[in-house]
Amino acid sequence: MLKRLLASKLFIIVSFLVATLIFSSAISSLTVVKRMELWSFDTRMAWLRTDAVIDDDVAIILIDEASLKAMDSTYGRFPWPRTAYAEVLDFLSLGNPKAVIFDLLFTQRELNKFKNSYSGPDQDFIDATARYPNVIHAAQMFHDSTIKSVKSEDVLQLPSDLVRKFGTPGDFEDTIQRNNSYVVPMEELWRAASGLGIVTIASDIDGIYRRVPFYHEYDNSYYPSLSISPISHLQTIENSQLRDGFGLENYPPGTEHVINMYGDYKPYSISGIFASWNQIKNGDFENILISPEEFEGKYVFVGASAVGLDDIKATAISNVSPGVTIHAMALSNILSGDSLREISRRYTTFLGLFIAGISLYLILYSKHYLLSYLVPSLLILTFVYMSFVLFSMNYVIEIVNPFLIAIISIFMAASYKAITEGKDRRRVKHMFSQYVSHAVLDKLLDTYEDTIKAGDGTREKITILFSDIRGFTNLSEALTPEQVVELLNIYLSEMSNVIMKYEGTIDKYIGDAIMAFWGAPVLIDDHAHRALVASLDMINGLVNVNEKLALKGYGELKVGIGLHTGSAVLGNIGSENKLDYTVIGDAVNLASRVESLTKQYGCALLVTEDTKNEISEDFHLGVVDAVQVKGKKIPIKLYAPPVDINGRLLTNDAAEHDKIWMDKGFELYVARDWSAAIDAYNKLQNKVLSDTYVKRCEHYIQQAPLDEWDGVFVHTSK
Repeated sequence: MLKRLLASKLFIIVSFLVATLIFSSAISSLTVVKRMELWSFDTRMAWLRTDAVIDDDVAIILIDEASLKAMDSTYGRFPWPRTAYAEVLDFLSLGNPKAVIFDLLFTQRELNKFKNSYSGPDQDFIDATARYPNVIHAAQMFHDSTIKSVKSEDVLQLPSDLVRKFGTPGDFEDTIQRNNSYVVPMEELWRAASGLGIVTIASDIDGIYRRVPFYHEYDNSYYPSLSISPISHLQTIENSQLRDGFGLENYPPGTEHVINMYGDYKPYSISGIFASWNQIKNGDFENILISPEEFEGKYVFVGASAVGLDDIKATAISNVSPGVTIHAMALSNILSGDSLREISRRYTTFLGLFIAGISLYLILYSKHYLLSYLVPSLLILTFVYMSFVLFSMNYVIEIVNPFLIAIISIFMAASYKAITEGKDRRRVKHMFSQYVSHAVLDKLLDTYEDTIKAGDGTREKITILFSDIRGFTNLSEALTPEQVVELLNIYLSEMSNVIMKYEGTIDKYIGDAIMAFWGAPVLIDDHAHRALVASLDMINGLVNVNEKLALKGYGELKVGIGLHTGSAVLGNIGSENKLDYTVIGDAVNLASRVESLTKQYGCALLVTEDTKNEISEDFHLGVVDAVQVKGKKIPIKLYAPPVDINGRLLTNDAAEHDKIWMDKGFELYVARDWSAAIDAYNKLQNKVLSDTYVKRCEHYIQQAPLDEWDGVFVHTSK
């Protein structure tokens, strides 16, 4: 027990250290652990968000494969002239959206014979951007590793007017990775735009996009991502109306928003927008394909999904998500209060250690095999299930690290138990394999800890059996040694099988005698009942033994069996070189004395009152005597099943008849009604018992006992 206590403490400490290491910055970056955690995140996202619908205030227009084909005859091959996007703005303005956000980079001027001026299509787009409020264009800010320094004089400088228009000064920690390079729209376009949104996002180590930074740092100023640019730049909605915060206090540069994805966002094809705009220009309002009113009050993102446009991203719910949807979904999270909240690692550490602690206790201390392994498994499954439940409530809890803590602890405990248990089980098997039946041995192995404890010494209430062959000494003298061994093997095999059949423990063979007991090392409540049934079966089994002996020319055997129930000490007793599991105590000595009295009463079996009182079933046990055996001061009452003149057990009515007269005869005997007692005993088939009491009664008729006589007979020999 002490060893297991120390082991469990050690495993808890190891589990805590594992947790600390896993959560440390060095270990938590392990690719395997991180990939497993990301996979668990994606699994929850795919299970729970495939049918989630994006916020009604967010719309997405895509340049898809169908659009490239449909507009080929109108605008030619992609890239299209900027006039096309001016027409998109003209169309959307009719619906009065809150903002139009382009996830397309317009960084280069179209070819123009006038080097310092914009082409007609460029100018159309610039004018449309300036004409309509709340148009936001995309830019990139990133860290270029080829630039060795992030000092202001070494960083690629943004246009000062762009900084004044879109940047917000900030004080940034030196620990964040500073951006030092950028890509922005052509100058007149960003000057005409109402807002600028940074589209730079990075994938996780497995190439999947799951998060977006809301703010980007550049040369000591910060700029909003495309996701929140309409809220941050344009203030299209009051912060108090937002369900989730998005400011610098929530997402300072260097931190990222984990996107709660939407499987259902129903994008518009930009070809449908062009077709609808042409219908409007032609006055065909009745059959319009897409009404501008569908975009009223919405944040409209314009991006690309065609494969050739190189903006396809792998996300938690799809391997082919248009990049623009990442920004649109992030804005939807903010608008609808649908953001994910990551539960602190200290709680996941606690959960992992809690599961580990419960598992260690059950595995190391529980006596129930299923309980010791089923409950830890259920705890882990419950934890995983609760992670899904919490995810459905927008709470993200790490699964892999607590899972690893629990699994490592369970593995250590199971390994320790397997090693120590295997050693102890082998010890139990070696200790008891020759004493008990296979069924009892299996029970002992299931409770090997208690069994080992019993082997070290315990006191238990048990029922002890002694049996002996009547007249074996004289019988053996007429046989050769080989014949004696053969006879004993036939007899002892049959008797031992009966004892083991009733799950008794064979203590030892003493020549022709057998010592056995019930109630240990497997603790059972009905040990007296089993011992009595086994004794009766042993007596009946002599018929089979004598038949086998008769075939070999041996004489008939008769046995005497004594049973007593009492407290005895059990344990491995002997020397360092030789140990035997046995029982010692007064109860053992008394059982032996009772067995030796069977021949004096002509009974095959004698049972003490202590044993009879433990048995609820009626086995026709009649009173034999109240005696004080040699070496004992306290008298005991003896009972026996009725037998015939040859010592065979009586059954049914005959047994009931003799049992009644045994009880009646002894009652009359104790009452000193000698003549009536003689009449009662003469009705018995057991003539040895009958003659014993007839002689006693005739003696007392001639010489009455003392007044203090209480019917107890004192035996002066064994």
